[in-house]
Amino acid sequence: MSRKAEEMVDHSRVPRLIFAVVGVLVAVIGVVGLVSGHGGSLGDTTPDANVIGLQLSPLHSLLLVILGAIGALSTLVRRLTAPWALLQFAIFSGLFCYGVAQPDSLGLNLADHILHLVVLTVSAICALLVAAPFMGSDRH
Repeated sequence: MSRKAEEMVDHSRVPRLIFAVVGVLVAVIGVVGLVSGHGGSLGDTTPDANVIGLQLSPLHSLLLVILGAIGALSTLVRRLTAPWALLQFAIFSGLFCYGVAQPDSLGLNLADHILHLVVLTVSAICALLVAAPFMGSDRH
């Protein structure tokens, strides 16, 4: 395949599809958490909804909706795939590390930690999938 033809191949198609699916799922979990909550204020970090094992406070649910929507919308612009993958990796790595280090804070439970670990792993894989074509050797 010629160099010009290689440049025209969209290597971000699969990662964008993955981000679309993960973004929609995360946003749906957040919306269900907001709807099934008991009417706490958005700044409240006390869990009041249990969605598939996740202990969701109104603030946690809102953050999931926002991050899920950004993730799904970022798939519409190819150039945003790699930066979003790295940013999402950083955000969910921080959440995972904080949640493991301070298990009783923010009302996080094992299911929350697993969700954060899955999303950060998916983000890392997608970042590598986008970057892989550019990480090859210089030998021709």
